[in-house]
Amino acid sequence: MTKRILSLALAVVMAATTFSFSAFAADKKEEKKAETKKVSLFEKYNKNVSDAFSNAAKANKGDSALTQKQKEFISLSVGIAVKCEACTKTHSKYAVEAGATMEELAEMVGVCVMMGGGPSTAFGRLALETAKEAGAKEAEKKIELKPITEFKGELGDDIVSVNKPEFAKKYSLIGKNVMRDGYLTVKEKELISLAIAIAVRCDGCMKYHGAQCARVGVTEAELADLVACCKIMGGGPASPASRTAIQVYQDEKAVMEKEAKEAKTEKKAETKTEKKTK
Repeated sequence: MTKRILSLALAVVMAATTFSFSAFAADKKEEKKAETKKVSLFEKYNKNVSDAFSNAAKANKGDSALTQKQKEFISLSVGIAVKCEACTKTHSKYAVEAGATMEELAEMVGVCVMMGGGPSTAFGRLALETAKEAGAKEAEKKIELKPITEFKGELGDDIVSVNKPEFAKKYSLIGKNVMRDGYLTVKEKELISLAIAIAVRCDGCMKYHGAQCARVGVTEAELADLVACCKIMGGGPASPASRTAIQVYQDEKAVMEKEAKEAKTEKKAETKTEKKTK
């Protein structure tokens, strides 16, 4: 009888302990969830605008014409370009969550350095360090790109080329090493370049890379995704800059269509000439 009472008492104690532990674990889980969902001061005092911004960002989230990973490359490149430490760290982590490898991120940083020079080198290092800490993996399939170390072609007649030809040659090699297919495609690199151009409001850069985006096959839907990323990262000023980029892109597409028609007409004329000769 005593044994039965002791066994019953032990069972009750064990059940109570298990229940207490489960309740404790559940409380901790809820506390962690509450911490994660901690309301920011901005959300607390201006919830309307906070929610509006959040909803706009969510509307461009996920795979569409561009993948979420490509969108994170764009957002991260803008963060680096405008020297925003919080943006750089946040979007480095998001890029890793979207599946970005260290090699892909390093090539994205290469584009940032081409577009932003020394400061982008510093923020690019921060992006890579953050990604590594966040668990970014290396690419399973390695790509070997031989370095381009020799300048080919002729220098222009601008002041720098005339007075510092060696520097001009070395400087041009940065872009040559960046703008080629590797872990990222040239198309992806042009998208990143255009996003940076929009972010820093560089008209010359927008005109060049807007036209290049058309030339490398960027679609209107992909450009729309890019502009959405730029607006979320750059706010109101990104709107007029984006319009400039879009106009250049559309103008270049029109030129390409005209060139295609002319080429088709020339080919028909050549075919007719060949038939007459025969």
